[in-house]
Amino acid sequence: MENSGNVKEFIIEQLKLDTFKISYVSKTSLTEKHTTEIKKAISKYLEPNLVVNFERKEKLTRSKSGKLKQFSSYLA
Repeated sequence: MENSGNVKEFIIEQLKLDTFKISYVSKTSLTEKHTTEIKKAISKYLEPNLVVNFERKEKLTRSKSGKLKQFSSYLA
């Protein structure tokens, strides 16, 4: 997601057909420049006009086995 080493790990959740949330662990929050670059890449590789929200966290939720599920969809 980022080459500077700031982001340690991340998960992407699809909340709605056109809405995604990216939760990440990092030393500092992503800059507006970085979030814009990520949104451009998502628009290019998925489709344009998707809603992408970012949330910085201290740590991410893992399964009982300690694994991190990086992609989740909550669509019915």
